[in-house]
Amino acid sequence: MSDQIDVKTRDEFLALVKEVLSDREYIEGCENHTTERFLEALVAWLTDAHDMDFGDGVPLDTESPSWQLFGKAIYAATAYE
Repeated sequence: MSDQIDVKTRDEFLALVKEVLSDREYIEGCENHTTERFLEALVAWLTDAHDMDFGDGVPLDTESPSWQLFGKAIYAATAYE
């Protein structure tokens, strides 16, 4: 999986989720590979994300939901502690 998450549409978001789900090796190597840990990390990341960029220098707008935010949140929750 690429570290660059560029999701702008619903279809791109669905493709990202399908990519994560289809890569068993990636999932098994993730810090948060159970549903409970993944959801806990998702909540923690979304709580902390208001001050973050994703390494691209662009601050996240967490007040206006977007496919980009959803994509970054899904990707981040696989490893966020």
